[in-house]
Amino acid sequence: MGAFVTAEQPRPNFLHTMIIFSDETAAQKYFASNAYKNYRKQVESLIKDELTIDYAPTKIVLSEKF
Repeated sequence: MGAFVTAEQPRPNFLHTMIIFSDETAAQKYFASNAYKNYRKQVESLIKDELTIDYAPTKIVLSEKF
């Protein structure tokens, strides 16, 4: 799993998050976890819009030595 958060420069209070999972099972396990449920309780009032985008599986290389 990889998680990324970015803020918009002109509007630093606008955050964008992206989570990448190795497979659907890993995603389901994370969203069912107590850690995620507790996190959602803490941030629910801060979320205005939420969008989930599912992409086709692909291999992502995060770093590679040349």
